[in-house]
Amino acid sequence: MYHTLVSDRGQYIVWGVGPINADGVVAKHSKRTQGNIQINFARSPENNCKPLRAGSQVALPAWPPHSLLGSTTDTFTFRIGPTGGERGYTALTGTTAWGVAYYVNDILIPELVLKRGVTYTFVVQTGNNANFTAEYHPVYITDDPNGGYVQQTNYSYYIAYGIGSDGRPLADATGTLCEWQTDGARSPDFYSTFDAYKEQNLRLACVQPQRQGAFKWTPDASTPSELYYQHASHQGIR
Repeated sequence: MYHTLVSDRGQYIVWGVGPINADGVVAKHSKRTQGNIQINFARSPENNCKPLRAGSQVALPAWPPHSLLGSTTDTFTFRIGPTGGERGYTALTGTTAWGVAYYVNDILIPELVLKRGVTYTFVVQTGNNANFTAEYHPVYITDDPNGGYVQQTNYSYYIAYGIGSDGRPLADATGTLCEWQTDGARSPDFYSTFDAYKEQNLRLACVQPQRQGAFKWTPDASTPSELYYQHASHQGIR
């Protein structure tokens, strides 16, 4: 989208930098403007940038992963939150993060270890307004490691729950948004564990009035051994 540049005053700008995933699609911006920034495009040129310094970049270790056992709980609540910088989603999954990730029982993308024959309840608070994609994150359960059902054609993966016969996310797999938010004062890369990052940086904000989505699912003998909870609209969120 292009806008006219004015020459008699400052003009608000926005910029973002983000990674490109394996499919060549730009993921959500990992770095972006903070606050209201203006530039006067008609001012005299001036070099006021700090010089770049060469250095080596060492990959940060991933945060210790979390697991939730179906033998100790039968209810899993899905919310949305930040991906956790270089130590979080990207390091834990080995894939490019889109910008937000699922928090299950308020933990960043934990592994769920379930038992066949046990009925589990999935409570969904990830947004239910399909007209506002930034706050719409419908969940489905599948053996597809990439997700993003609505973006794909000739879909041949197993779907345990979450997508209706019309190819749309089921209403009970969506609910009003609850999101773990950060003020960005300190990078998540500073923390050696997710728990420390969450305790000192994140706060939960929920759209009011709340309406939870909820569904029950029972893995049985025909259920594949490895499944993923995925985002129906985007790849790179789980």
